[in-house]
Amino acid sequence: MTEEMKTILDKKAIRDRTFKYWAALSEVDRIALQADIYAQLFTNEAFIQADTITTTIAHPGEIDTKPIIDYALTVGKKVYVPKTYPKRKMAFAKYQGMDALQKTKFGIYEPTADADFIEKDAIDLMLVPGLFFRSDGYRVGHGGGFYDIFLADYPGTKIALAFPGMISNEVTFEIDDFDMPVDQIIVGEI
Repeated sequence: MTEEMKTILDKKAIRDRTFKYWAALSEVDRIALQADIYAQLFTNEAFIQADTITTTIAHPGEIDTKPIIDYALTVGKKVYVPKTYPKRKMAFAKYQGMDALQKTKFGIYEPTADADFIEKDAIDLMLVPGLFFRSDGYRVGHGGGFYDIFLADYPGTKIALAFPGMISNEVTFEIDDFDMPVDQIIVGEI
């Protein structure tokens, strides 16, 4: 398919479209898609080989990361979750359970400032969140820019998780200079 035949949307329109897609998914389909994503991730070579992984603490309207955290800890991996700072800065702290996290004004659970943080180059695998993906790995997130800035010099593997309606070869968006692609997108199927 040529570039001229693709539908180009701005990132806000893509976010709106993805929120509508998510809202229209039945709970049964959501659970089945997540189960398939977990199965694909847990047998992915990058996940198997990783000693340290990062993931977000998902909130409603996102793929549930709690089963990923639980499984990773069960198989002996170290899990780190993000903490955001002003000026689009972000760091990752060791996950010590939900009780060790605090809720931000945006309703997101993050580590406290005194948590055990990891250096960027010590992270083997980052599970990068996103609302929508191009097949080449570029993503539309919530628009904060935190991940793109962090990923600019991140040397490890970057994997994203998506439902079928969150990735497209027909719909695309303009890439900004600061946008950073992921290495792989695991797409759930039912």
